[in-house]
Amino acid sequence: ANSPSPTGSSTSSDSASRAHVERLEDCLLLDFGCTILEQRLRDTLRLQMGAIYGVSVGANFEMSPPLDPAEPEAKLTGHLSVHFSCSPAMLQRLEGVVLAEVAALRESGPKASEVLAAVKTTRTHHEETKRTNSYWLSAIASSYNAPRYAGDVAATLAEREDLWEAIASSLEGSSSSSSSSSSSGAGDSSSSSPNSSSSSAIMP
Repeated sequence: ANSPSPTGSSTSSDSASRAHVERLEDCLLLDFGCTILEQRLRDTLRLQMGAIYGVSVGANFEMSPPLDPAEPEAKLTGHLSVHFSCSPAMLQRLEGVVLAEVAALRESGPKASEVLAAVKTTRTHHEETKRTNSYWLSAIASSYNAPRYAGDVAATLAEREDLWEAIASSLEGSSSSSSSSSSSGAGDSSSSSPNSSSSSAIMP
């Protein structure tokens, strides 16, 4: 049997690496999407309805099998959770509101103002958590298990941080442009915005 050529092997490796990075990008975008949904639910359930004190939204992939570096097309499996406390009498009504907000965000995407607010909130939280030992302990441990890991944990971490910053800056730029275009249009109060949907929470 003929062994693969060095060029073919390199091409295959590059393709796998790109696939793993694209999955990570999807996961980071989902984090922003969770923040937007959380903001919407806080506005609706707490400020408008006065039915809750707080709400949290997050993605969980702890039950997903470990990702194999040799299988770049492998998919993460998990669930999106919405947590809040309320009166038992209000539970079914609030569940309906939550599902309606999820459907609306999936169908129409976020507003430009929501994206900007989510990036600001996430950036602040990101900078604060980076000052804690628990963040670096989790980040380093997760990097060793990431399919992108190739022997250098610092490079794996840097790749994730650089991609996070690139996505955040892109969302800020796109949403600012969208807001400016909307406000300058005569009689047009609508605005377009990037639709940030996808998948994450672990270090893919």
